[in-house]
Amino acid sequence: MMKILMSIVLFAHFINARDLPNYLIPLKCPRDNNFQKCFIESANKGIPLVARGDPDFHIPKMSPMEIPFLQLISTPNLQLNFTNIKVHGLEHLRMVDLRIFWDKNMYTSIFTADNITIEGNYVARGQVMIMPIRGNGHFTMMMNDATFKTTVMSGQIERNGEKYYHLDDFRLDYNIKKLSFNFENLFEGNKELGDQLNKFLNDNWDLILTDFGPGIAKTVSDIIRNIYEQVGKEVPSKYFIKE
Repeated sequence: MMKILMSIVLFAHFINARDLPNYLIPLKCPRDNNFQKCFIESANKGIPLVARGDPDFHIPKMSPMEIPFLQLISTPNLQLNFTNIKVHGLEHLRMVDLRIFWDKNMYTSIFTADNITIEGNYVARGQVMIMPIRGNGHFTMMMNDATFKTTVMSGQIERNGEKYYHLDDFRLDYNIKKLSFNFENLFEGNKELGDQLNKFLNDNWDLILTDFGPGIAKTVSDIIRNIYEQVGKEVPSKYFIKE
């Protein structure tokens, strides 16, 4: 999955603009050779705090992140829907790299997470690769050693004498070293068939990820994009970087 969620961290900076929440220490990084180090350090301090959410700044709770519904796959061969989804572990994301391309108004960030767990309810009908799948109930997906890369392009607009950033483009890429599954109540509770399918999914997780990953990543990307856009409307760009 995606991703996470990378951008949580960036809002630890963005929020410095208007009346700052007491839980964040105002910090603007100077635009010099130490910018990368400064930004990464402050971002990692802010991630677990910002993950708590702040409705005043349109930042949803991300510890855990809650997603009401996700139509993961809808094809003639497979229908798979998730509901009441909770994503655990985003508060433990760590920014490990940052690249700023000042002339292009673009930056890339890389985040890592040891463990991210996604749980909720599922309804499945159809076939995964060569295996039939049928059932509804609780599911768990666990990601280990995940890396997420965000690419952000932004511009500026002026409003009431202040300049504000606006999002031009956002992309989320991911790499997961290990993904495991557990779907309960498969085949109307037939334990033998259910165990066989769960084993098949876990043995072929890297192939399964090509089907499951894009849907989850898109949902998370949309959530992050919306946060960027909302925060960008409220926080003047002068609070992002110390000139």
